[in-house]
Amino acid sequence: VWMVVNSALLGLMIDVMTGMGGLNVIASTATGFLRHHVVNMVTGHSSGIDNSSPALNRLPEKNFRWYIVAMVVLHSTIYFLMESLSLHHILHTLLRIVVSDIAAVVFIYYFVKLFIEKILKQ
Repeated sequence: VWMVVNSALLGLMIDVMTGMGGLNVIASTATGFLRHHVVNMVTGHSSGIDNSSPALNRLPEKNFRWYIVAMVVLHSTIYFLMESLSLHHILHTLLRIVVSDIAAVVFIYYFVKLFIEKILKQ
């Protein structure tokens, strides 16, 4: 429940700061709601209370990369499909999803590797 509430609040803050009409609230809330299923899919087993947060020190590198990719693809797919609300320009929407996913995954992965991993090793 807290993950969904925090996801909705994060989406709301992004929407307020960017002047959007609630698209990030919808995409972030759905991503937070489906996060548990993504973790189960990536790890191959159900995560309990003690291992509920995917992190570099808890997941093998390959699984962590797949977690980042799955969460970014899920969020951006919901976001861009809600933004277009039509299948009329589906190729343009798919192109936007793919390009933004590649850019976001690369940025997030290297951000985590550069900054977060150093904090975890200390």
